[in-house]
Amino acid sequence: MLKNKNIKEEYERLRPEFEVLDKIISLRIKSNLTQKELANKLNTKQSAISRLEQGMINPTMTFLNRLALYLCFNRGY
Repeated sequence: MLKNKNIKEEYERLRPEFEVLDKIISLRIKSNLTQKELANKLNTKQSAISRLEQGMINPTMTFLNRLALYLCFNRGY
């Protein structure tokens, strides 16, 4: 699959986004939180967390900041 130059270029272009999403999911799971529980902590809906984790939305910096602060402080980072 990655032998196709166009696919490989697109994969590399999107890699940073998927790494961020992977880290968000990993921190949520390590915090023993469901999507619904995290959504409640952030005053949003479970569906918003699901769409975020699937890369289907472009969250605001404000939302990402709230998410990062909650997950990092919750984990002691």
